[in-house]
Amino acid sequence: MQKALLALCLLAASNCACASVACSDAVTTDDLNRCALQNLNAAETRLSVSLARAMRVTSASSVAASSELELAQRSWTTFRSQQCEALRLMFDGGRESQIQFSGCLTSYAKKRASDLEDFSDSFD
Repeated sequence: MQKALLALCLLAASNCACASVACSDAVTTDDLNRCALQNLNAAETRLSVSLARAMRVTSASSVAASSELELAQRSWTTFRSQQCEALRLMFDGGRESQIQFSGCLTSYAKKRASDLEDFSDSFD
């Protein structure tokens, strides 16, 4: 898992400097990877904001609820990592491996952010 994340980071660093193709026109593996990482970064940012809001909401009413939410988030993070790693391994050795891995992480991050937003909305 750590190797896959390291590869994504290295790929992001190498692709950002020479990114010239719009994601809607991406065709090459490098461009597709770059776009997948951009999508993942946006989803992770939304997830961080959503989690921070949910933690504020729970902390305001109950320390126990806040602790449970923190535990749930750690469990969810482990689940997502393992689920996406399983998908990546299905493509291991192929050019689509990192694209699929990033897409998986992105999909789960978007869903979790939405769930946390709904959770917070129910208490605001």
